[in-house]
Formats: sequence, structure tokens, C-alpha cells
Amino acid sequence: MSAPLPPPPDGPILVYVQHVLGVGHLNRAAALARGLAESGRPVVLVTGGRPAPHLLAPDPERPVRVAQLPPLAAADLAFSGLVDETGAPVTDALWRARRDRLRALVEDLRPAVLVVEMYPFGRRPFGPEIDALIGQVRARRPEARVACSVRDILVRKRDPSKARRMLEAANRLFDLILVHGDPRVLPFSATFPLADALRPPVVHTGFVVEDRTGTAPPPDDAGLDEVLVSAGGGAMGRALMDAAAQARPLCRIGAAPPWRVLVGRNLGAGAVDAVRAVAAPGVTVDWVRPDFRALLARARLSVSQAGYNTVVETLAARCPAVLVPWGDGDESEQRDRAAVLDRLGLARALDPADLSPARLAGAVDDALATLPRRTDVTGIALDGIARTREALLG
Repeated sequence: MSAPLPPPPDGPILVYVQHVLGVGHLNRAAALARGLAESGRPVVLVTGGRPAPHLLAPDPERPVRVAQLPPLAAADLAFSGLVDETGAPVTDALWRARRDRLRALVEDLRPAVLVVEMYPFGRRPFGPEIDALIGQVRARRPEARVACSVRDILVRKRDPSKARRMLEAANRLFDLILVHGDPRVLPFSATFPLADALRPPVVHTGFVVEDRTGTAPPPDDAGLDEVLVSAGGGAMGRALMDAAAQARPLCRIGAAPPWRVLVGRNLGAGAVDAVRAVAAPGVTVDWVRPDFRALLARARLSVSQAGYNTVVETLAARCPAVLVPWGDGDESEQRDRAAVLDRLGLARALDPADLSPARLAGAVDDALATLPRRTDVTGIALDGIARTREALLG
């Protein structure tokens, strides 16, 4: 880790997050906000994506005030543009309404610390909004600390000018870069080639996952020695759900474990019924459950995509995994994460281009035969929330 910064001034913390497709960015930012609230400082989480109240339930012991901007989202899985909550293209009036809301929030809060999730290493369409927010915080309180919170792996850029723009903005705007990963797994420089030119201190915090020690197990046998299939909120997971529902009878292992497929609600109201319609015997299909982490701790194997939050929760549960990364073309992030965990012997990776019930069954057979029943995560930093709080606040 870089040499620690002196503590920032006393006062509130403002955390800005913008999710545009899935809810992974919001989930991670909310976990960090709750962790920062343990410092005793007031914490406000301002979110600009579609509301996801199930991720933001009040926690009296770690209170976080949530401020909702007029929501924006990706128009489609190809990120072809942004739309408002009705699905209409974004207007200048909506951008102004968001900026006005942020300006009023800064005037009211006078934050001593601002944490910006992902930008400038992503979220480029929101750059003018975020640049203005940072300027307002510094104008209101020049001594405020401004930190970037970024996941472990970036989407690789073919155009070197994009990395140069990220570097310029990071050096101009930020006091601290918090990378939520472990360099022993993959350093930030692996997917941001200009990392050595960053002037703010860069701190690898370890992975961000909330401690669920002491959580009561499910009241029934749900999850016990099962193959647990999930895709987070589900927005990009339909192909995996359909393949998993049909894969169990194709496994070579004689007494294949029961399978449980958890369908994300972002797939729409009829998704569970549609997946159940093609499910093989021995496969239970449910909506994603709030006790997912408890199910994961009891599972024989996890089958999922390779998004940050699901992978980190799987590591924390020490559950072996089959990872089917989402994304093709330039969407390299999940493929990189799946590849490194496969190389470390913590998971088996299946190329999404090869996804079918038969290929998924083969990957499950391989994982059950070759991976340990509980993965060894000794030496992997899973205390990213505490280390973020320490790096940010001293």
C-alpha cells in the first residue's frame, strides 16, 4: 500500500454512484457506504441509476442516507445510449435537473470527503456531471478529500487515447485512488497500463464484501450440497439460466447433486415461469433470494457469471465455482476475472461462446472432480471495506 494520507477534515462523507445496467456498482458502493458509516461520520449515498430499494435497506447500526437523482440507465445491453425512467432518450432538461439536485446536496451537506465510484476509469458520459460535482465540493470546502473508488479490473481499451484521458482526469481531479482488489490476484496495472503514471496514491484495498458471520442458515435444506446457479440481478443472465435449467441430466457424475437456479428480477415478471418450463428433473427454479450468501456457504458448487460482487461473495464463502463470464467483443472485464481465478485453481471458466446445456454440464463435472470442496482463499484480501475506511479516513 502507498504511504497513508493524513486524516481528512471532520465532516460528512458523500458517495456518488451511477449504475446503468446491472446493480453491481450500486451494491458495492452501498457496502462501502455502510462501512464508512462505522466511522461515526454522517454518510450520504447519492445514486443516479434506477431505484433498487432491496439493496438499500436501512441499517440502524450503520446509517446511510440515500439521495436519489432522476434515474438514467443504459438503453440496451450494447450500451448504445442512455434513457430515462420511461425509456425515452435523455434530455438536456434531465441533465440540468440532476446537476441542480447535486448542487443543492453539496450546499446542504458541505462534505469533507467525496467518493466517486468508477469515474474516470468508466462512466465517461457522466463526466461533465461528475466534474461539476467535484468542483462544487472543492469550492464549498477546499480542504475536502476527493477519492476515486474503482473495481479491480477495467474493460480493456483498444484506443490508447482513452487511457490517456482517464489518466489526465485522475491526476487533475483526485487525491486518492482506491482499487478494490488484491494485487496478488491481479494488479490494477494489468488492465490500466498507465497506472504507474498516476500521481494520486493508489491503494489496493482488497476485495469489498460485507461480513455475514453469524447469519442464520436457511430454515430448510435449501442450498445444502447443491449446484447453485445465479446471475446477480439478472439483466445479462438469461442464457445462463436457460442452459443451467437443462444441464443436470447431461452430467456424467452418477449421483449429480440437486441444482437450484436463482433468477434475477431484472429479467422480468415471467422469467421464473419461463425457466421452470424448460427445467429438468432435480432442478429447482426460484427468484433470487435475500439469503443468497447463506445458500452459497452451503452449496457444493456455484455456477455464475464473473461479475465483481458474485465472484467476491463466492470467494468469501470458499465455494468452488464455474464462471461463465458475460460479455463479448470489447467487454473484457468478466473474461479477465474468470481467467485469473481459473489459473489460480479457484474456479473453472467456460467461454460464453461455448455455453450450452452440454458444455455447462461438462464444466460442472470438471469442477466437481478437480476443485477442492472448499476453496483455499488464504492470502487473498477480503477485508476491503475496513481497508478502504482506513485508507480514506486514516
